[in-house]
Amino acid sequence: MLKVNLSINSANLEAKLQRVEEVMSSGILLDTATAMLLNRIRTRFLAEQSPDGTPWIPSKAGLRRRAKGGTGTLFDTGRLFYSIQAAGEGPDIRYLGTDVPYAQYHQGPAAKVERPFLGLGPQDAELLQRFLQRRLDQLLS
Repeated sequence: MLKVNLSINSANLEAKLQRVEEVMSSGILLDTATAMLLNRIRTRFLAEQSPDGTPWIPSKAGLRRRAKGGTGTLFDTGRLFYSIQAAGEGPDIRYLGTDVPYAQYHQGPAAKVERPFLGLGPQDAELLQRFLQRRLDQLLS
């Protein structure tokens, strides 16, 4: 009788599955992606730019502060800037936001002068795509 014998090196398979779990863990992916986006949001805030890179309309107070060597628009005390945080709910949900009540007056329907600071722009989407591609490449190598 002709036979084909198949066998699995379970130690090797288990090691590869462990690697998949490490590289593609949803919690690790979300934490890393959230940290990347938080950094980009804060960087744009300091550059006084919206998520799509559009410069904010400067505030009169910000122009006065900057003329004296101080901070710019939306950065009198720094409370709004420092309130932008990342948080999560369970292993699969992360969000970025602020709990400062007056934030709504700079972004969203209540804004008199739009100075959006929360959100994702096209470059953020590209960054996330490259990050996920690197993770997949790690997995396949």
